[in-house]
Amino acid sequence: MEVCTLTAKSINSKRCEHSSCKEDKLPEKFLEQLVGFGPSAGVALTHEGIETALDEYYCLAGFTNSGIPTPTTHKQLDIEWAAEYLLARAIRRGGATSPLFISSD
Repeated sequence: MEVCTLTAKSINSKRCEHSSCKEDKLPEKFLEQLVGFGPSAGVALTHEGIETALDEYYCLAGFTNSGIPTPTTHKQLDIEWAAEYLLARAIRRGGATSPLFISSD
């Protein structure tokens, strides 16, 4: 099995323990303007820019808008057990219709 596939399986398996996209935040210091010289001097990230990048990452990674891997992603990586785990956890936390389990597939 190639390294990229193993890495994707690992990341997606770990995301099953991830409660929501609330944990996908950068420290506030990343929003401060950079000092010094060169092309990055005075540049600062914005909340909007970070959210846009995160949405794009979720889409490319096969995650829901909440940052949870979709059932399709689990199937492609042959880790369907992770989807079963997510469903069981969602039911324990308020049902499969909770925001945690809503799929964007």
